[in-house]
Amino acid sequence: MHGIVPGGGLKPDGKSWVAYRPGYFLPVRVLSRLFRRRFLDRLEQLHRAAQLEFFGEQASLQDAKAFADWLAPMRQQE
Repeated sequence: MHGIVPGGGLKPDGKSWVAYRPGYFLPVRVLSRLFRRRFLDRLEQLHRAAQLEFFGEQASLQDAKAFADWLAPMRQQE
């Protein structure tokens, strides 16, 4: 099970927010890299299982090499 944990919460009165403290949980950069890697890995799995469909200008992405070439630069982005 996965979940997103907020960096704060409501006070017991339910009317105001208590913000996170610096360094709470994991740094945003670490979380974003992990999320991106898992998201792109899952896209690759879906593509290999032929569970993605492409139309119009993106129809060429049905091809495994074209899809891999399209996905590769996304792994390098921050």
